[in-house]
Amino acid sequence: MNEKPFSFLSYESPSWDSGKLKLCLSKKLYFALNGITTFSTKLIMMSGYIGVLVFISGLVYSVFTPVQFTKDKAISGWAFLLLTAFIVGGIQLLAFKNTEGVQGPYI
Repeated sequence: MNEKPFSFLSYESPSWDSGKLKLCLSKKLYFALNGITTFSTKLIMMSGYIGVLVFISGLVYSVFTPVQFTKDKAISGWAFLLLTAFIVGGIQLLAFKNTEGVQGPYI
């Protein structure tokens, strides 16, 4: 089992000799972002770390919310909505990162 999991292919692109590229800036940025993020597993790994941050911020907000209720500064329903969004959203991002080994990095 001395196999390399990745192999690299060197490619040298030919020079552009026929006119100017007729794409607007938004299309160029779209293609650039697509080229950077398409073959990268780092974004999936980052989602797990972002999930941890979102989950922890939900827990911190769950401590902050009762303080706001005791001071009568809380908006009715808003605290429960934010707590649910932070905690469930953080768990979902963590679950997405943790399924990487089972379902593969590109779902």
